[in-house]
Amino acid sequence: MEGLKDAQRIPEIGAKAFASGKPLLVWKAGNSEAGARAVASHTANLSGSAALYRAAFRQAGAVEVSDVAELADYAKAFLPGRLPSGNRVAVVTTSGGAGIVMAAHYSLAG
Repeated sequence: MEGLKDAQRIPEIGAKAFASGKPLLVWKAGNSEAGARAVASHTANLSGSAALYRAAFRQAGAVEVSDVAELADYAKAFLPGRLPSGNRVAVVTTSGGAGIVMAAHYSLAG
């Protein structure tokens, strides 16, 4: 996503996706100041504040990804056709440090 003319529709779009049993994965371009300028010049849409988009994504139940590899990983995770429920995440890793980073990430995100 580069930008939206009506960003207030994000929660509505998320609700429709959730109701149809489909996850909403979002890769937002233009999160830096330079990126926002590039989006505006490319699409004539205002990119807006990254923090505001993140809040809207969270409200919509969207999963925000940061690169193409993460997008592919989430897409694979959702292939079984069912959305996870609840607010718990299991972390399986061979590195204690990686587990700590993931635990911190999910506790801040949730």
